[in-house]
Amino acid sequence: MLLWLASALQAQQNRTLSMGPAYANQVYFGLASGQTATAPRDAWDLAFSSNLFSASIRVNSGAGATLFLPLAADTGDWATADTAGMIPVYDSDTSWEESAFNYRHGGHPDYGWGLYTGGGTLIGTRIFFIRLLDGRLKKIWIKRLDSGDTYTIRLANPDNSEDTTFQLRKSDYRGKRFFYYNLRTMRSLDLDPPAEEWDLLFTKYSARLAPGVFYPVTGVLTSGDIQVAKAGPVDTGTADYRQYSFSTNISAVGYDWKSYDPVQFQYEIKDSTLYWLMRPDSSIYRLIFTSFEGASSGNLSFNLKKLRTSTGVGEEINTMAFDVYPNPASDRLHVMLSLKRAPEQLLLQIVDMQGKTLLMRSFPGLNSGMQVLELPLVSLPAGAYLLLLDDGKELISRKLFVE
Repeated sequence: MLLWLASALQAQQNRTLSMGPAYANQVYFGLASGQTATAPRDAWDLAFSSNLFSASIRVNSGAGATLFLPLAADTGDWATADTAGMIPVYDSDTSWEESAFNYRHGGHPDYGWGLYTGGGTLIGTRIFFIRLLDGRLKKIWIKRLDSGDTYTIRLANPDNSEDTTFQLRKSDYRGKRFFYYNLRTMRSLDLDPPAEEWDLLFTKYSARLAPGVFYPVTGVLTSGDIQVAKAGPVDTGTADYRQYSFSTNISAVGYDWKSYDPVQFQYEIKDSTLYWLMRPDSSIYRLIFTSFEGASSGNLSFNLKKLRTSTGVGEEINTMAFDVYPNPASDRLHVMLSLKRAPEQLLLQIVDMQGKTLLMRSFPGLNSGMQVLELPLVSLPAGAYLLLLDDGKELISRKLFVE
């Protein structure tokens, strides 16, 4: 009996986390380890992707920072740029790659704040204004990104006082998804745990409620490597993840698993809603929220259960493996595939960071063993994607970069 109980507790965990009063902290959570890490939510104004193939720069709108694009946004107007007609712009809540600084980008080579000129270099073409967490307004110019690594940034007051230029290097933060900068203290910050150690981020962020309408909410964002399927209202004890579609949307868990009761002055949990979370190794976890106390404490709890390691209970594990080359790719991709069994059909998909399928190929009648599949990529713009392979019993994925 004691052995059974220990096994059950290992398979199913009741977790409690706290973001602190007024959601003062952002909390990172690792599905496999069950470990958490915290960082002060108001410590930063800008977050930079440390990926060498990314031009994403995000704004801490969840803590109150706001980015604006003025009417005269050309960098030649730096000295005379003013706030007339400026509009607020926001980070995407579906992808880490679509940030406020990428507003109205035209696709490669136009990344919004700058143009790609080759060799991993972007030249800044827009001036922005940013309202900091302390209320001060600054104008900011991302002047350039060299070799995918070194940012050169110019910052000043609207009247051109305190004009300064500084540099930040992604290579100083290897192994992290993001690094941060505080424009109030002019200091760079290392806040994230190592990328492989977290899957979920509990924090306050701006959610898109309608086209052009964003509102601060408290909820959960995924790391970007996690796929999420949501079900509800359902019987959470019998619902089967194989009947639902998985999404790479980073706010697929989001904030609407709770609602506020103005009569009882407390939050209610949608107890008939659950989420399945699939990691890059194809392991799947079931998550059901059980409580949320709100801003008074920032406490919440959820039930977490690991459902499968790779292919499901009683099935052979890791029967399929693959690698891709080159990565990053340009016009053509090779998928080096190892199959322990011969599938009736192999489905290959390339999806973008919003979960939209851009390319799909079916390969019937493959033999077991090693083989190489070749794919043309001429229609894919430069950026980050997810490559999915599904043989009907196992789903595995890998990050793909196109340049």
